[in-house]
Amino acid sequence: MEKKNFMGRRKTAAKIMQRARVHRARTFNKLRVKLFKRAMEFSILCGAEVAIVAFSPSGRAYSFGYPSVTAVLDKFRGE
Repeated sequence: MEKKNFMGRRKTAAKIMQRARVHRARTFNKLRVKLFKRAMEFSILCGAEVAIVAFSPSGRAYSFGYPSVTAVLDKFRGE
């Protein structure tokens, strides 16, 4: 019996997108939503305090924190 070659799931190398700025912004927004959703699930399931700050390619800052970003950062700094 001949064995078929299936590629399956592979990791792709991370590289800078050479397409237009709009495509990069769209991809950033999709990945940002997924990242914040995973952080929320992590904080709920494990009871962890989480803070994430992500800067878009245009320089705008987006943040997520549970219970809040400032509370987590204050705890991290020891205040």
